Amino acid sequence: MQTGASGLRLRVVLLLAPVVFGGCGAGAALTPKMSALALIEQFAFVPEGRPPLSASAISGAKLISIDEALLVGMYEVTRAEFSAYIESASVTPDPLLVQHIQRWAASDDTLPATFVTRDEALDYSRWAGVRLLSSTEWLFCAISPRALAYPWADSWQQGRANTLDLGLWPYAPTRVGTFEGGSTATHLYDMLGNVWEWVTDEAAGATGNADSATAFGGSYLSYKREIQREGGFFAQSLSAGERREDVGFRVCAPARDWLEAHVAELPGSAEVRARLRAVGRRWGSSAVPLLGELVRASTSAAARDSLEAILSGARE
Repeated sequence: MQTGASGLRLRVVLLLAPVVFGGCGAGAALTPKMSALALIEQFAFVPEGRPPLSASAISGAKLISIDEALLVGMYEVTRAEFSAYIESASVTPDPLLVQHIQRWAASDDTLPATFVTRDEALDYSRWAGVRLLSSTEWLFCAISPRALAYPWADSWQQGRANTLDLGLWPYAPTRVGTFEGGSTATHLYDMLGNVWEWVTDEAAGATGNADSATAFGGSYLSYKREIQREGGFFAQSLSAGERREDVGFRVCAPARDWLEAHVAELPGSAEVRARLRAVGRRWGSSAVPLLGELVRASTSAAARDSLEAILSGARE
């Protein structure tokens, strides 16, 4: 980390310590990465599905579907989370990015991280043990299996997204999770508005250059538009190396793989089991088949106890 980032270093460590200790057992080493408990409490469960919608607006036209359940970040990656990556990652960050982050105020830690290139978003994801959504995954998550026009319904409703239509002044992003009424049925926030979100592949209109990339969903600097309309989608083609004040990202992981790899890390206290039941209630009945399979297949008592707690909540 560069010497000029010393102020960032102090703020990140102070910010992350409560989160990390909250998810670690006694005597666990302090790490700047988010604990498995903190992560699972921020994940939404998105079941596999195939809505009746084809994506002619995506390179190589394909069905908007996902073939496996995903755990998807309910919120766009925040400034606090991205600052932790910059502080601890083994790469040397771009000095331009470091200077930008140093202007972030501690009170703004729950705003979405922006001014991030697509490649930096990919690198953050690898560091955090997750990944970016593909274009088809992003669209599936945003419009649900019913192929809605907006994340919440087929009709526009004012006050559900941070776009120019909201009339905020000065124009600015809002804290992640602000617009409860604008969330999807699976509890994903800000899929429309707030900040554009990088995905891993290209959508229509991309230049086809090796450096081209795509972001979805609009921002506080764009007017509302349906996520999907007559075969077209609310996306823009950018350079993978572009930095914009209104472009950020969210992350995901295959549900089965992530749970198998991390659920045994969850502390086994009564308090944590109660929190896991709350996660299960939010995930709902669509998560029951997968959770049941994982419980039956588990050979770890710790993993089985945690999975059973989530499963019991999902059945409520």
